[in-house]
Amino acid sequence: MLPSPGICDERIYLFLARDLSPVPTAHETGEYIEIHWLSLTDALAKVCTGEIVDAKTVIALLHARLCAEE
Repeated sequence: MLPSPGICDERIYLFLARDLSPVPTAHETGEYIEIHWLSLTDALAKVCTGEIVDAKTVIALLHARLCAEE
């Protein structure tokens, strides 16, 4: 994706991972990451209600629904 095509040439690459398994974490000191497992349908519903607003996440979810489910 191109986050700001009018002012820079930055590209962000988004990847779809399937069949993931939980593994132990190795967080940095003071780092806290909270994981929320959602179905694609539930995640897209949160986009529609405004609970998920990060543009990269919204694009990734929409791409997964529209392009990657084939």
